[in-house]
Formats: sequence, structure tokens, C-alpha cells
Amino acid sequence: MATVTYVPIATNTLVSNSTTVTFSSIPQTYTDLIMVFSGKSNVASASLIYQMNADTGSSYSSTSIKTNGASIVTERDASHSNGITTNPNGFINQSLIISYFMNYSNSTTYKTVLSRANTEDNQSGMTVDCWRNTNALTSLVAWSTASYIFLAGSVFTLYGIKAE
Repeated sequence: MATVTYVPIATNTLVSNSTTVTFSSIPQTYTDLIMVFSGKSNVASASLIYQMNADTGSSYSSTSIKTNGASIVTERDASHSNGITTNPNGFINQSLIISYFMNYSNSTTYKTVLSRANTEDNQSGMTVDCWRNTNALTSLVAWSTASYIFLAGSVFTLYGIKAE
């Protein structure tokens, strides 16, 4: 019998447009977390951003690469108040964004987050974030830049990765 590795912790399917999605009281019984977003925003230039444990300090850094099929862009931000996933031209078109939160329950290391984004119009991007905080991740809030909205029908799912 196959062992289930990805365990759904919470799913939020938006029945109306929303500016934020929150996962709170995240159990500490897994090794890693995966947040999957499948949906759209109302503006092409929107990006999916997130904050861990309501930390608004300058404790996030990121490196990203993105392409729209014609050009490649790299970006680096060493000190900002949230994590960001790279979506090359926003996600006004149907998008899939998968973010991996490594060692989220470990209380001795910084948290690394790997995110990848793909859109139905063949754009893609990858971001490596570091949350410079050793606290275990217990809550996660996701929103779109500049208060843009996630459209109704968008789905956020948080998975835990079982320790084997």
C-alpha cells in the first residue's frame, strides 16, 4: 500500500473576490509545507506575496528569475517585509503558483521558501526566499500586491509533508 506523503491541511476556495487568504494554527507535525495557488487576479501586474507569523520586519530576502518567453529578468531584494512569489506578468491569466516552505517547524534555522509560477500564456518564474527568523512557522497570510484581489474561484491549498 502506498504511503501518502502530501497531507492536505487546509483548502480555501474563494466564493467571492478576496484580498487575503490566511492559514492559522498550522500544525507542527510535518517536515515541510507546500502552498498551492490556482487562480487569477484582477490586474496583470499583481504578484502573490505572503507573510509568516505576521512578521512585518525587514527579515525577508529574495532572488528571482522570470521569463515571458521573449526575455529573462532577474531580481534581488535583500531586505523587505514579506516574501514574494515570482509571476512574470502577474496572474490575470489562470496561474499555478507552488511554494515550498522548508523545515517550517524547526526552531533553530532560518526558513527557505522555493516558489515557482506558471501561467496559461506560457510565462514562468522561480523565486528563492529566506525568512531570517528561527521561529517555527505557525501562521501564513497570502495577498496580492497593491491590494489587488484574488478572483472568485481561485483555490489555495496548504499541504504538510509527512516525516518518514
